[in-house]
Amino acid sequence: MENKGLLFIPDISGFTEFMSATELSHGSQAINILMDTIVNAVGEEYEISNIQGDAVLMVKKGPAPFKKEILDTCFKIFNAFHFQRKWLQQHAICPCKACREISNLKLKFVAHHGQLDEMTVGRFATVSGTEVIIAHRLLKNSVPANEYLLLTESLLRQAADAAEST
Repeated sequence: MENKGLLFIPDISGFTEFMSATELSHGSQAINILMDTIVNAVGEEYEISNIQGDAVLMVKKGPAPFKKEILDTCFKIFNAFHFQRKWLQQHAICPCKACREISNLKLKFVAHHGQLDEMTVGRFATVSGTEVIIAHRLLKNSVPANEYLLLTESLLRQAADAAEST
């Protein structure tokens, strides 16, 4: 495995409250559809390392991408997510709480670039290392918004260097 890469994590805001306060069958079905939408929005552009309930750990091995590439990926996922969420909302024929409250789900992103390692357990492989821990910890922050893109300083420095070298 290449030693460096972009860690990109789209994360559904409001997931825990949604899943704990709504009917499990429809809530799980809605989350499944939205997570599928997130994964399909990037196609083969990113490797899906791990899915963690309400977040997808995506990896792009190699040097830091250009800032525009990161933003384009965010907009692609963001637009697909909101289109699908709105479609689910408009086509709900059920009066259950899950179907009524799907509009409360939002999307946030964390992006970080750094040294990566790979861990294999049985037949499952995923990225690991300190940089993965950093990216996951950044999801638990005090940003006073439900939807945002958080880029680490390390990524910004590296992305700026990559842009200046062309």
